[in-house]
Amino acid sequence: MLENEIKQALESHFSARRSDKKELLFLEELRLSGGAARADLVNVETMHCYEIKSEKDSLKRLVSQGSRYIRVFDQITLVTAETHLDLALKIIPSWWGIILVPSSADDSFVEVRQAGRNPKLVPSQLAKVLTKQECLDFLSGQGLVRGKKSLSLYRLQEFLVETFSLEKLKEVVVNALQLRVHALSEVTA
Repeated sequence: MLENEIKQALESHFSARRSDKKELLFLEELRLSGGAARADLVNVETMHCYEIKSEKDSLKRLVSQGSRYIRVFDQITLVTAETHLDLALKIIPSWWGIILVPSSADDSFVEVRQAGRNPKLVPSQLAKVLTKQECLDFLSGQGLVRGKKSLSLYRLQEFLVETFSLEKLKEVVVNALQLRVHALSEVTA
């Protein structure tokens, strides 16, 4: 399977396993660190990143990609072909999850290791997920937008990090990303 096929199959797999049948909210290719990296697939409700490495991919960039992911996501899972499993186990942290891609369309994903909690979140990197409008919308809702509209995106993100706890910042990011998913689904509908 190619990356796009894996993304679609993975979304269907998770949706089918959900007991409440509520739609899962996924974003593809989420930009991190000002666009220096992109997360393949993110469950925005849980801030769980799924990095996909198909059989045709290489794991050469995984360490550098992972160093950016660990600053932002609560959980990270590598979704990969069995051919990459041995090397992946050597290079990814023990708290990352691993899911094997089915070798054929009739097979199912196999969870090798469940993802644990990320111990290394960095508030400034988490804030960099937000756009300027998302920052301003949040600050407006908090009654703190006055004097902030002319600030650069960087200064707004910095202000959020200085003003709010990590937990509040995570809540802001999750809410903003959920709104993005809804906006994207309206555009494609």
